[in-house]
Amino acid sequence: MKLINTLLLSMCVLTSNLVAASDKNTFSYFGVALQKSNFDEIQFKQNQTEINEPLKYKESTSGIGARIFTGFNFNEYIAVEAGLSQFAKPDFSVSEKVTNADKTTKTTTHNKGSFSTLGMDIRAIASYSITDDVFLRAQIGALGWDNKSESLASSENEAYTTIEAKDRGVSLLTGIGIGYGISKTMAVSLDFETTKVAEIPIKTLSLGFSFKL
Repeated sequence: MKLINTLLLSMCVLTSNLVAASDKNTFSYFGVALQKSNFDEIQFKQNQTEINEPLKYKESTSGIGARIFTGFNFNEYIAVEAGLSQFAKPDFSVSEKVTNADKTTKTTTHNKGSFSTLGMDIRAIASYSITDDVFLRAQIGALGWDNKSESLASSENEAYTTIEAKDRGVSLLTGIGIGYGISKTMAVSLDFETTKVAEIPIKTLSLGFSFKL
C-alpha cells in the first residue's frame, strides 16, 4: 500500500509541474480497448475437489474484457490516464448428460461459478517516438478492483457446493507496448499489462484506440 500511495503522490506532483507547460503535443483524449486476459493461477476447486463420472467439470482461465479511458498528454513523452475496466470472466461448471427413454440427451448443470472483476485505474504513461508515427509505451499505475468469485467444494456425502466470496483492493499495474498514429486525431496501441486481483496474477494483452479531443 505504501508503494501505491507513493506512486499516486509522484503522479500528482508530476502533473502539477507539467500542466503549465506549452507544447504542441499537449491535448486531452479518450478511447476504448479490448483486453484479452489470462488467469493461469486461478483455482476454482477447493481442497483438491475431485469430480467423478458421470459428472463433467469444465473451466476457462481466460477471456475478453473491455476498458474505456480518458487522459491528458502533457508533451511528447508523458501522459496521465484514468480508466474503467470490465475484466474477462473466467468460469467453471459441473454438468451431467442424461439419456432419456426416447434416447434423446439432455445436459443438466449442477454447479457453476465465475471470477468477475470491475476495475478503476489511474496510470502514468511514458512514450518514446521511433518514427513520426510509431512509438514505444511504458506505464505504471494503481488499479482499484471490486471482485466477486465462486469456487467449488465437496462435502462428506460427495455433494458439491458453490461458495461465493467478495473482495476489494488496490494493486500495482504495469505495462509495456507499442503504438501507431493512424492520423492526427487517432492512434492505436498494443500493450502487455500485468496486475493482481484477489491475489490472482492477471496478464492482459490490450488493443486500444484513442481519439484526440
